Amino acid sequence: MADARPGQSRGYFERDIVLTRGASITGKVVDADTGLLVSEVTVHFERIDGLDTNLHAQTDRDGRYRIEGFADGAYRGHVDAQNRGYYETQRSRDDAGTVTVQGTKVIEGIDFEVARGATISGRMFDAETGLPIANAHVGARSTEGHGGSSDETDLEGRYTIRGLAPGAYRVKADADSEGYIQQYYGGALFRDDAVTVAVKGTGAVNDIDFPMKRGVTLIGRITDAEDGSPVAGAELSAGPIDQDQVAWASTGRDGKYTLTGLPAGIVTVEVWSQRHIGERVNLRLTNSGSTMSADFELGRGGTISGTVVNAATGKPIIDAEVGAESVNGDGVNVYVGTDGNGTFTMEGLAAGSYRIRVDARRSGYIEQYYEAEKSWDAAARFTIVGTETIEDIDFEMVLGGAIAGRIVDAKTGVPVADAWIEATSFQGYGGVNGNTDSQGWYKLTGVAPGNYRVKAYADGAGYIRQYYGGGHSSDGAGLISVNGTGTVGSVDIAMTRGASISGRITDAATGQPISGMDLSAGPVDSGQLAWDSTNSDGTFALRGLPDGVIEVIAQGQGYLEVRKLVTIADGKDVTDFNF
Repeated sequence: MADARPGQSRGYFERDIVLTRGASITGKVVDADTGLLVSEVTVHFERIDGLDTNLHAQTDRDGRYRIEGFADGAYRGHVDAQNRGYYETQRSRDDAGTVTVQGTKVIEGIDFEVARGATISGRMFDAETGLPIANAHVGARSTEGHGGSSDETDLEGRYTIRGLAPGAYRVKADADSEGYIQQYYGGALFRDDAVTVAVKGTGAVNDIDFPMKRGVTLIGRITDAEDGSPVAGAELSAGPIDQDQVAWASTGRDGKYTLTGLPAGIVTVEVWSQRHIGERVNLRLTNSGSTMSADFELGRGGTISGTVVNAATGKPIIDAEVGAESVNGDGVNVYVGTDGNGTFTMEGLAAGSYRIRVDARRSGYIEQYYEAEKSWDAAARFTIVGTETIEDIDFEMVLGGAIAGRIVDAKTGVPVADAWIEATSFQGYGGVNGNTDSQGWYKLTGVAPGNYRVKAYADGAGYIRQYYGGGHSSDGAGLISVNGTGTVGSVDIAMTRGASISGRITDAATGQPISGMDLSAGPVDSGQLAWDSTNSDGTFALRGLPDGVIEVIAQGQGYLEVRKLVTIADGKDVTDFNF
């Protein structure tokens, strides 16, 4: 018997694979205060063209790193040093934070500075028994959009979150796998009700404790309404009615699910399956710590399928998002991704009219409606009546340009993370949007040729909406022209902190708080700038508002719309603004 070639003895097929050597990036991580090099921290580089490429390496004992295997392109780097108690302060380059690599070149001197941060520590325990809760997650997120960090509780229920930059944080505890209700510090269920924790320098804030309450556990089984077979892989989410979800689960092969950590009261449960029509029901849960059951039968719907390819090359586009979006709200929106051949199949479509949209902007393609349309109004409509199949809904996608920049605090220069960026087309076919990363950088890809206004929102962090090259309204905003597939860079925006309006909404007849009311606010002459919904106790907070006469609108939950005016002066917050 002939000798087996390498690999054959393990059952592998022989195949020729050609590997191409890529570029390398090297540098060091330095303590900003001492100048000493920092070991055992992780340096990451991510492509900024929308592709999911993340190369990383840990610094050696001398604080130096080397990352190899970069394909041609532009990358942005950052440091994860919170395991050592540091946070990143700045990059060593002033070139919009990007590093461009090509071929096998070695790029040296890409250095990072980190500074010692503050800590938040405490304990998580059962509110009734006082027993510690181990292996639970506690996270702190900046209220100013500067990121955060997290830790897991030890056997005594203790945690310490390290490497926090100065500022205010919301701290959240999760132990839903043990049946506990999520909790923000201060006993709140949701973020907006949280008591914030302020940290300074390298100080330690201790005793941020979480007495956790057990919630209701909801169990059940999801089956096919036609033949009674179990529906595997169905997704469920649940939360208090008219508020955010707090628990998630998926069904196993037997169709069974378990949702844990639900608060008692009326909750909304949403069920989705790729091959069935989704459901949304309200259930009343009682007796915290108990287990209740609810089964669901899902009906089969219609199917729409097709392919998504590059218009120039005919090559398939992988992981493009394809959506069947209800025209009149008479159906349920369904979204799927394209496979390795660029094909998609959307199943479980309820009866109704739909427009089909492909979003492959992460890969640089211009968003497109069927057939080859850029706007919702011009898109073709498809009608689903029962369980019919509509095939050959094919798309040929065109590469677009990009708009990139950074969002920072106008006074401090500190980056604003998680800001929402919109580039709105002058041509009337919409635009593109996205979020800033932890260092305030953004890149909007798949931008169609044309002229755009770019604006940034971060009202949740207290910033006033800001247009590029202008103020808080579109008047005087800078014009961004995109041509072909190039990138328009340095579209930077410096944001200013605004004031807040807070208060409470109650029923005029009963005096009881009203939850789920929608509020918006903005200058009377330039539209709305801030939005919020009332919490379970009827409270709200509208942030990021400028000086001047502000109109506040409250509506929803079957009540008549109410509009009130209030004046903000010298950036001072308005409190006790009640309805």
